Amino acid sequence: MNVKKNSLVCFTGIIDQESLYTFNNRLSLIMKYDLKDFSYEIVGELQNYMISHDPVIRMIMFEENLYLVLFRRRGIVRFNITKKNPTECFFSKKILAPNELIWGAFMYKSHIWEFSVSAGCKIYSFNCVTGEHQEYCSVKELFKKKNLLIEADDYFSNMFQIHNEVWSAVCGTPYVFCLNLDEMGLTVFHIGCEEINSFDYDGRDFWITVPGDSAIINWSPEDGILNCFNVSEINFRDYPSCYISGTDDRVFVIPNSDKDFCCINKKTREYKFLSFVGSYQKLSPDKNVYPVVYPFGGYIRTSDILILLPRNIDKIIVIDLQYETITYVDSALKKEDYERMYVKNKLYTGGLEETRDYKLTDYTEHLNKDIFNLDRKEKDKNIGRKIFTKM
Repeated sequence: MNVKKNSLVCFTGIIDQESLYTFNNRLSLIMKYDLKDFSYEIVGELQNYMISHDPVIRMIMFEENLYLVLFRRRGIVRFNITKKNPTECFFSKKILAPNELIWGAFMYKSHIWEFSVSAGCKIYSFNCVTGEHQEYCSVKELFKKKNLLIEADDYFSNMFQIHNEVWSAVCGTPYVFCLNLDEMGLTVFHIGCEEINSFDYDGRDFWITVPGDSAIINWSPEDGILNCFNVSEINFRDYPSCYISGTDDRVFVIPNSDKDFCCINKKTREYKFLSFVGSYQKLSPDKNVYPVVYPFGGYIRTSDILILLPRNIDKIIVIDLQYETITYVDSALKKEDYERMYVKNKLYTGGLEETRDYKLTDYTEHLNKDIFNLDRKEKDKNIGRKIFTKM
């Protein structure tokens, strides 16, 4: 696996003007990339705020603040871009239950709305102005009011915000739902198949795949299924199976498998594989540790480009959707930055002698396991003391 110790292990990012902000989960650094030449700068250090190296699952920009939503804890770290001042905004000091990991987070009317991946998909709200937080009912309870049943451990697809609405699907069921954030009212759609495998929205169209099938379905809330495209080499099985993005004349599919990036012509239905992704998707996920594993930590999409943030390589992948060109951005820190941030500052030394150097092998191995360890205990706070060894 081609991963450098100083590489970016990220799950999310956000584009603000001509810059890409993302987060280095290994070194707890806020990174800023120039979208023209992808040069980077280190914007902030958050090692004192990232308890147990909790991965950042969403980044949200509001006024001059960058909000980092944590994956395992019901909390948020706020970072002022101008003053470069971080503060904690924890909803609760407790670690979430193993099946209640934060999966989606969206900004609407100065509130950040958080959604857990399961446990019935609980909904939380954080007021960025007052600092108040509130727990609402779960999506499961909203379904129940409509006499529809979903299980507490059902997993949800990617979530998308369209103005004052949050859209998602319940994987393994035929249900797509829309939550109105003004009224907290739920609208449920039955898509006409037994199960949904993945659900995606590219800014103009909804896309659905179903288990054990090769169909990429273009779906409309008003009209139902509009079109189907078949790629016989792809068989969607895992949740979620892919990311899908469309332009005026093409459909792009990035599968969660060893297949390559696929481009489909909407008019002729002909498709081709652009070989650039498959060789990097060499994963051996342990389903007993974490049941939802995919090669990409996340992605960011605009009308022109698709930015993929892989978990298992030291590159950021930038796809020009119009010209079908690929740019690989080296996400590893420069040697001088890496040594300055890690060795000279002695991050996470855990009380070891300041004059010593430390090897990182044990740390990186532990971190890769820890990110998806749902049984992690809250008491394991100072992991540096346990996993760093003297050279």
